[in-house]
Amino acid sequence: MSAPALEAPLRRSRRPIAAAIGAVALIGSLLSLPVPASAADSDVRVAGVLHEGTPAQVVYEAIRPAEWNGTLILDLDFNSWNVARRDYFLSKGYAIGGNQRTQNETAYEIKDYVENLVTTRDLLTEAIADTGSESQPTRTIAWGNSRGGFVARMAAQYRPDVFDGALAGAGGGAGVLASWLGKADAVWALQELVNPDAGLAINNLPDIPPGATYGPSYDQNVKLDALVTEARASDQGMARLVLAAAFEQATDFPSGSEPPAQDDYLTQGQLIAGAFAFGNPQFVHKEIEVMAGGPVVWNHGVDYRDLLERSGDADRVRWWYEHAGLDLDADLDLLAGAERYSADPEAVAAVEDIGTYDGTGSPVMTVKTLGDSADPAPLDEAYLRTFEAAGRAGTHVRTLLIERPGHGGQSFGEMLVAFRALEARLDSGSWPDVSPQAMNARVAALAESGEIDSALLGGGGVGKYIPFGDLPPALRTWDFTNWGTYVPADETTTAPARARLSTDSGWADGLHDGTHTVTMNLWHGVNGSVFRLYENGELIATRTLRPNTPGAQSATVELSGRVDGTYVYTGVVSNGAGATETGSVTVRVTDAAPGKIVLSHDNRDRDGDFTLTTDLWWGTNATDYRLFENGELIDEQTLSAATPGAQRATSSVTDRAPGSYEYVAVFVNDAGETSSRPITVTVR
Repeated sequence: MSAPALEAPLRRSRRPIAAAIGAVALIGSLLSLPVPASAADSDVRVAGVLHEGTPAQVVYEAIRPAEWNGTLILDLDFNSWNVARRDYFLSKGYAIGGNQRTQNETAYEIKDYVENLVTTRDLLTEAIADTGSESQPTRTIAWGNSRGGFVARMAAQYRPDVFDGALAGAGGGAGVLASWLGKADAVWALQELVNPDAGLAINNLPDIPPGATYGPSYDQNVKLDALVTEARASDQGMARLVLAAAFEQATDFPSGSEPPAQDDYLTQGQLIAGAFAFGNPQFVHKEIEVMAGGPVVWNHGVDYRDLLERSGDADRVRWWYEHAGLDLDADLDLLAGAERYSADPEAVAAVEDIGTYDGTGSPVMTVKTLGDSADPAPLDEAYLRTFEAAGRAGTHVRTLLIERPGHGGQSFGEMLVAFRALEARLDSGSWPDVSPQAMNARVAALAESGEIDSALLGGGGVGKYIPFGDLPPALRTWDFTNWGTYVPADETTTAPARARLSTDSGWADGLHDGTHTVTMNLWHGVNGSVFRLYENGELIATRTLRPNTPGAQSATVELSGRVDGTYVYTGVVSNGAGATETGSVTVRVTDAAPGKIVLSHDNRDRDGDFTLTTDLWWGTNATDYRLFENGELIDEQTLSAATPGAQRATSSVTDRAPGSYEYVAVFVNDAGETSSRPITVTVR
């Protein structure tokens, strides 16, 4: 079976980008420079609202300085940029802009955030074009921290046609699934070991009212806070919290000026406990479930003894268990025998598409803090492995580490020298020296130059880059090498029976127009729990099945938008015991573009006023109509499609001078276009 597609077009429908509503203004420089007389020499600013009146509503803003170097920086959280940061980039000739994050059911629609940045870019370039200036950036770079780190990484992967590179700070790590597999392991283990009646859902978290703000007051956050407080009240609870934290490789340096001593396990444990709830925000877990349409984490088949030994934290855990007088083996046995939880394969597939990585796209520079409790540093090690699996680690990614505490604790100076290193990569095609020594020297040089105010530079003007390679490997990772492989736990001992595929292409009206349904039927035998459909070898859909062995099972996948061509569909039905391939079915799409059209006129008296009529008597309908006169477009109309019914478009032509005029009509839809035969109208 071929590897899944990098873009699975039918994994889930995407919300269309709403028209932007807002002001477009030409403004004087934010640096209080005199306003030039020519609008083309002024700063250009656009600002407004996208998706107004919906849960996805966000503001947008973008600014092009008068003296533009051609680079545009876009950030999900541009609304949080302070004046000093904005002024610095504008003074250096950079255009800047972006949006704001949502904090509701749309909060983890990562690709929609990327499209918002693209829309913001388009609005800025349109406003620049109105001034008569060159409007297109020579380079667009995504910049992001925390959730913005996810968005920056995905911008480089998902829209390399727009984004030339990305700088990602805290956030993003190994993608949404890997992040939350580890977090769920930690929360589940803490509840199992400290208080199984704490009321944490782990999976299928309770709903939040649509449109409500997600945050720390969410019921599951409150319960996690209470559980952590209970654990911290005793040495026994602390030991178990330290064990649970090891399953997500939680940092022992979430706060403070310096990391605790390597063997100061007491302090390390206390710091881990203080940051545990912050590092595992349950409202974010719920946001992800809403985005995915179901539960996305699982722990069936996980060996927690193995995770502990690979975590890099085993010595600390053993010290705490000895300190608390507990039996570590007994607690690991308890976890081994505890009830496990499963994900929804369709939800997993949705997150694979929206929030996991494949090592493709434009170059990415990541800058992680050692003390990040929300996105532990080893997750960036997994990100690097993704690029290695794609064969692009040497050319397209650099992962850097800073010895500072906290989530997004990098100084602006540290991020700025990383940004410049990314620019050097884009300029030359090769990465510059990004060793800790080189990066720290650049921060020092920046401080000594006085180019940036010390308050903006941050970090005392000192860089704290350290070797990235000292990190332990991430534990539970999920990237393109895993796509399409998740199967929930079940008790079957035999792989599913063989299913058949069928299609309804052409059934309704004889047209093979690229809109059809593929149906899987397993008529009798051992059932499956997941069905995956492949089109020409690429994974395009995942369906969760309800086992009812030996009864029949079926699943349907509705497809549309296929252009003329041949499509071979194959499938795989899986359960906990194995997977069985279906037979194949082939659809030959021949009628995707509009059907045959006929152009006529009524100029029987041969004067200069007449009507041209275009008829499609039967067949695939069009959505647009165009009329050309002597090769020039003279009319354009929107049509209502109702395949396979008739369609008609008319155009009135007036005041034509004597002579001969050739006309061609074109009917258009998403799959293509169909032209009429040319006709000639003679005017006397």
